[in-house]
Amino acid sequence: MHTGWLRFLLFAFLSYACFGWSESQLSPDSKTVLKAAVIQHVSNSLEIPADQVVLRPFHPSFSPPICPEPFAISFFEKSENSLLVECISADWRSYISVDITEIRDVPVYVDNFERGHLLTREDLILERMEGKFSKSLIDRDSLGMVVMKRPVKLGQVAATSDVEKAAMVHKLLRDVEAKSKLTLSNVKKVAIAESRATMNQIFPTRLIKGSTAARQLRAGRVLSRMDFNERKKALFVTENIRYGGLVDNTNTEMRSTNERVPANLVLDLSTLGRVQAVRLLRSNTLLRHSDVRPAPLVRAGEAATLTIEKGPLNIAVTLVALENGLMGDLIKLKNPDSGENVVARVSGVGKVVLPN
Repeated sequence: MHTGWLRFLLFAFLSYACFGWSESQLSPDSKTVLKAAVIQHVSNSLEIPADQVVLRPFHPSFSPPICPEPFAISFFEKSENSLLVECISADWRSYISVDITEIRDVPVYVDNFERGHLLTREDLILERMEGKFSKSLIDRDSLGMVVMKRPVKLGQVAATSDVEKAAMVHKLLRDVEAKSKLTLSNVKKVAIAESRATMNQIFPTRLIKGSTAARQLRAGRVLSRMDFNERKKALFVTENIRYGGLVDNTNTEMRSTNERVPANLVLDLSTLGRVQAVRLLRSNTLLRHSDVRPAPLVRAGEAATLTIEKGPLNIAVTLVALENGLMGDLIKLKNPDSGENVVARVSGVGKVVLPN
């Protein structure tokens, strides 16, 4: 009888132990559930493999509840290493830290490079590395035109903070005397940090062709637009024009010049209409807006045609202007046949009409 009782107790103990073991296998503890949820959230959010996310050790007293619903997980502020974990129904929350170890292809330098070196795609290779990397790594496939901001070493990880945007400038290869012609063989295009270049040093190469040195220039100089006179088209006076004389296509012409041209240079005489000189204009000088002013379309002492329309009739009478008149001006004229004075409106060069 005692033997049977002992067998019963042994069977009951083993059944309870097996039941407890099965329950522990089927129902993982809350720490394990929380850990898996956090790792999965970080993996999905940062788009990295789950095995690159490691939770930092919990404090011995850390004891999360068994949460009936999935834990609510969010990154704390802008951090990628601290997370807020909540069980809403249990009114429980805690902050958890993680370490992220990335395995990725990282750009590294293939040689030592000094400051100012123009970095190209061939200066970088990709190496598979493990660690925590900054997001500001150089993108080898969309490098752009950049130069080294500081010296770097062979094998060093290539960060965007190592480089800065570059600009192409023109360096003089040999000395050039003042007023001598500059040619493309005199210069070499080089890249420098954009922060070290002035606005006048950045210009298209075509401006050099046909230009002349504005002063004596030494080899090694980075050219500025102030160093040379570009070849431009400009309007020149071809003969002396007296004060008040008409300025038109008969006494001006377009020429190429390396002279420094004024800002108020006349480039198209046709846009000014009928103009006259405000001073004596000498031959072979540039024509400026300040050299001319609108000229009268009708001049005192000169003949003007008065057109009179009466029904189907169109009568033209020749009068003599008694005063100058611009377009639209009312002026006095004299009929040389009758001696009568009339008032008419200027309508064109040597033309007037009766006022309405």
